[in-house]
Amino acid sequence: MINGLSQSELQSLILSVGTHRDRRRLSPMEVAALLHRAKEAGTSVRDLSDSLNISEIQVSRFVRLFNLEPKLRDLADWGKGNGATIPFSSLLEIAGLEPSQQVEVATSALAHNMTKEEFRQIFQIARRSGLNIADSIASVLERRPVVRTQFVLIGAIRQGDLQDHLETLLQDSRDRLFQAAIDGLARPSRGIRGRLGPRTFTMLASQDLVSLLDMDPDSIEEFINERLSLLVSPK
Repeated sequence: MINGLSQSELQSLILSVGTHRDRRRLSPMEVAALLHRAKEAGTSVRDLSDSLNISEIQVSRFVRLFNLEPKLRDLADWGKGNGATIPFSSLLEIAGLEPSQQVEVATSALAHNMTKEEFRQIFQIARRSGLNIADSIASVLERRPVVRTQFVLIGAIRQGDLQDHLETLLQDSRDRLFQAAIDGLARPSRGIRGRLGPRTFTMLASQDLVSLLDMDPDSIEEFINERLSLLVSPK
């Protein structure tokens, strides 16, 4: 037994780390949250490592997700991500940056579907040449034979009760709920993807979302909040 965790939570952790399963029970951020809670309850990194059969370094890497700007944490995904997420190992590359720089890099990563290697190149260029983050990103993108851009919108979940409800859901459930909200848009939502966290959401499309939906960003945010509230309210 691990301090601060139930047996079912420990089992979910075991089924989510140290495995190459295509589908894992928890997202990287959900893993990080449970590990963080266990540490706060007095469990050592070594005990977590032994219980989960992963290295202490791996435990610490998960917990480092809490160094990210809160609006970015739920973007973390396994493997290559799904186009609306970022591999958590890549997100960790930016954890030491200022919050505004983290958002800048993460938004560019989503917009341009950056690889882990491109993440590393950004920081290598910034360190070696003294370029700022924006110029380092541009330098990496210029090396691509073709630059394909996605349009990204990061919005807020405004209502406290909705945040509380989303906090109780696992990432898979939140993402299904978000897709249902997107499908409720008056205009065709085909090609729009997203990620829903307890306090923020991210939408991506190959076209400008404002033009595609004929709505300004504030109106899109308001619609998503209203739609989610409707979907989770008791029937």
